[in-house]
Amino acid sequence: MGKHFDRHLPIQKCDTVCSNCQIYAGLLFVWRDNKSIKLEKPLQNSMIKNSLLSVWFLKGGEHGIGNAELLAKPLTAFFASRQCSGVAIRAAMDWAVDQARSKNPVISGFHSPLEQSVLEVMLTAGAPCVIVVARRLDQAHLPPGWLQAAAAGSAAVVSMDGTTRQLSAEMAERRNEWVARHAARIVIGHVSVGGSLRRQADKWVRDGLGVDYLS
Repeated sequence: MGKHFDRHLPIQKCDTVCSNCQIYAGLLFVWRDNKSIKLEKPLQNSMIKNSLLSVWFLKGGEHGIGNAELLAKPLTAFFASRQCSGVAIRAAMDWAVDQARSKNPVISGFHSPLEQSVLEVMLTAGAPCVIVVARRLDQAHLPPGWLQAAAAGSAAVVSMDGTTRQLSAEMAERRNEWVARHAARIVIGHVSVGGSLRRQADKWVRDGLGVDYLS
């Protein structure tokens, strides 16, 4: 039967069609209040189609590929500003190795250089990670390493926005907010003074979210 999760947990493909579900073209459409949760149109990303990965949906309208069950685990969000000191980089790399060895799932946009370095450590070790992008998956160029990790079950790639636009500062902030709200813990490798990440981190602290700084 179809699985229907609470909060932000994914709505997955059904093995059989239940009364609330309909499978069409390999995708699951869930009906609630006479409205179906679905994409505006089927994904056309040839890399995703060639990888034979199934697309799943979240209650908020987001969609993704890979291991959807990672979203049910206590995730650690990682953020870092674009400009980081050598001390911050070393601390973040040591932290990433610890997370990879412990198989602690990490969620992030993995967009800044230091965030990308942390992701590389996680992917190389086959450690669990949730990669959040701010545009539709059929409009995103997903690196082969991401698709391989998603196919192996060690990663999930989530699109939290249906836009086809290039990433803007506003979209990056909304993506960071989405990541933070779906994490049990927030770790920040480095923040630039006066930057947008600093403002967001201060807000998360005021909102009672747990925020730890590596440097």
